[in-house]
Formats: sequence, structure tokens, C-alpha cells
Amino acid sequence: MADETTATWGYSKKDARIFDLKEGESLPKGYYSHPAMVPGSDAEKQYRADAESEGVSVPWEKATETSDEGKSES
Repeated sequence: MADETTATWGYSKKDARIFDLKEGESLPKGYYSHPAMVPGSDAEKQYRADAESEGVSVPWEKATETSDEGKSES
């Protein structure tokens, strides 16, 4: 039986791609699960502005402070 994968979108500063990830596998470094999570992107800026106007925090910041998932090297 072949390893099963799940098609998963990954978003980066340069592109959006579909990755076939095995269970428990993370997106490659520099790719994020949502376009608003890409640092410096227009989507991130708009999300932050909307969150600030509504008085809420950005939900993924707390999670990524304790994890390397989704972080990229400059």
C-alpha cells in the first residue's frame, strides 16, 4: 500500500503551490497555510488592519513563537 498524501495549498512571498503532504508532514520552510500568514504580503497587511480595527489579535503569532513551522530564513 502506497503512502497516502493530502493535497495542501502553501503560500509564499513568490507563489502559491499545492504540496502533497504525508500525514504529520509540514509545509516546506517559507510556505504558510494561509496567504495572510506570509510576512509582508498585502493579505497580511490587510488582515492586521482588520484585526486592529476590530480589537483582536493575530491568531497565528502566538503559535509560531513556539514553533518553527512556517518560518522562513531571509
